[in-house]
Amino acid sequence: AGLAFQTFNFQYRLTDGCAYDSIIGKVKIFPPSSAGSDGTVTVCRNQPFNLLAGLEGNADLGGQWYNPSNAAIPQSQINSSNIPGQYNYVYITGNNVCPDDSATVLVNVLNCNFIGLEETEMSNLSLYPNPTNGLVYISNEGSSVVYNYTILDAQGRVIANANNAIKGAAKTEINLQGKETGIYIIRVFNENSEKVFRVVLQ
Repeated sequence: AGLAFQTFNFQYRLTDGCAYDSIIGKVKIFPPSSAGSDGTVTVCRNQPFNLLAGLEGNADLGGQWYNPSNAAIPQSQINSSNIPGQYNYVYITGNNVCPDDSATVLVNVLNCNFIGLEETEMSNLSLYPNPTNGLVYISNEGSSVVYNYTILDAQGRVIANANNAIKGAAKTEINLQGKETGIYIIRVFNENSEKVFRVVLQ
């Protein structure tokens, strides 16, 4: 108790008058296994993402993932289901000394489709510039329909959302300045329709 997670040398010595004999025993202290804490990832249908992005805290790598059917999967990089809904993936890791630890990632699959989306009644909706250095604009020219939007990063984490933000024909500004370069998903939707933009932030 209280020892650091490393190897220690302990000496056992037996003394008989002026003479003694001793032996060294090595004791390796392992830290408790850690799978991190439960978390959530929000993605579109058929979207590639990494399950590790859903774990909170510090997780030991090299563990085993299990899908909602409790079948082992070979890696943490997967594609989301084609069916909207919520799916639990379990991560179990251990060091073969301390008891295993587990955490659950809830994957929330939205109705948007990463590989193609029905865009009925949204033909006037456009986003520019793309690629962008930080500022993007959504235009809904010639329409009076109001939309919400949600922004997801490449790991499927929601980084921003706004309700009733895209109003009629007004131009809406979205600021990605200060974010890491890469691909972002902007989902524009209301009760009747939705559209997904893939934005490259340079």
